[in-house]
Amino acid sequence: RSFHVTGVQTCALPISTIKDFKSIYEIEKQFGEDAFSERSMKNLLSKTYVCIDKKIVGYFTIFKYKKTCRIYSIIVDKDHRGKGYSKIMHSKIVSLSKGMERIVLEVYKKNTKAIRLYESLGYEKISILEDYYGDGKDGIKYELRLK
Repeated sequence: RSFHVTGVQTCALPISTIKDFKSIYEIEKQFGEDAFSERSMKNLLSKTYVCIDKKIVGYFTIFKYKKTCRIYSIIVDKDHRGKGYSKIMHSKIVSLSKGMERIVLEVYKKNTKAIRLYESLGYEKISILEDYYGDGKDGIKYELRLK
């Protein structure tokens, strides 16, 4: 299953080859000590979509519940940031959330680029999540109402 947003950009599910896994894990490792372990990433593959523009440039992981879609992560390779891939992936998330009431996510309080993106897409701050990421790192919970 895949979709074309413009020209060569594609998001697809599932990540079915080891080559694909290695590509997304290389992107994940860009987060250093905050990166998920390889084992954790493998456990998320059935819920992970990739964004392809000749190669994998990013991915997102979502959990779909009865009325809510939870964005677990949206990641763009550092060499491809600022080119609109996050918005392309978000568009796919919205289409995958058809019939649901809302999309929710958590973001690190100091991740200002992500916060600006989410707010520009219509997300509203729901709550502050104290020490959500450990070591005193607070998160913010956001929600986008779909209905």
